[in-house]
Amino acid sequence: MSSVSIIDHSNLEEFQDPILYDVENTLDDDGPFFLELAVAYGAPVLDLACGTGRMSIPIAQRGLRVVGVDVAAPMLDHARRKSAGLPITYVHADATALALAERFRCALLTGHAFQGFLTEDDQRRVLAAAYRHLAPGWSPP
Repeated sequence: MSSVSIIDHSNLEEFQDPILYDVENTLDDDGPFFLELAVAYGAPVLDLACGTGRMSIPIAQRGLRVVGVDVAAPMLDHARRKSAGLPITYVHADATALALAERFRCALLTGHAFQGFLTEDDQRRVLAAAYRHLAPGWSPP
């Protein structure tokens, strides 16, 4: 899978230290909800703004193939180390302009990732990208 152009927002500094990020961002109360949602929809799962694999890894541990997308290369490098051997592919890309050949049964944007899309235009584009990547005939389980 290839990456696309990377956004250059000034709000990405906190995502340059993935170890500190993991300490501050554990799988909290929303984790089980999203995990069960991914299991209900089935693979493949698209995890937008996946960071260090906070959701990608537990989903893959349940046997589902995941594609995690993030704009912060250090986060993805750390996620790759943490998830060696799991069915996860990480893509370094801007989720607002994502153009993968694959379609997914489930697309997630978890945690507080949506607030990182600072403009209404960015928010619309990331939601449109998620929708474009859903499999034809997609419907809730």
